[in-house]
Amino acid sequence: MTGNELTIRFRNEMSELEPLKEQAKDFLKSLGLPPRDLFQVIFTVEEIFVNIVSYGYEDNQDHWITFRMSHGEDIVTIGFEDDGVCFNPLTVPEPDLTLPLDERKEGGLGLLLTKHLASEICYSRKAGKNHLTIKKAVTPCGCG
Repeated sequence: MTGNELTIRFRNEMSELEPLKEQAKDFLKSLGLPPRDLFQVIFTVEEIFVNIVSYGYEDNQDHWITFRMSHGEDIVTIGFEDDGVCFNPLTVPEPDLTLPLDERKEGGLGLLLTKHLASEICYSRKAGKNHLTIKKAVTPCGCG
């Protein structure tokens, strides 16, 4: 971690979620973000990491997920890079929230909320890797 940037790598295992969240929280707390922004960014980090680990790999081998977080201009930028199956979250249809609960398909709400919390989401597939970048506007200096 340097100043306003954090880069770490994690294995594709759920046991890595808590260490990821703790390091991300420490980074965000050092920025003085208000609790609401902190919660929303950590929710986003958790949602994306869980989806990568749960659905990104077709084998039982160890893979590495690179996580990046930076802050500048009242924006927190979250980045994930993984060598899992090609998955563009921007093309996933939103769940139909008008259906009764017992008729809805399982899943999709976390990704929907992540999209709504983000200011911008970019996805690309390069050299066999998924690159997902999420930008989230935050309150400056923890004031507000």
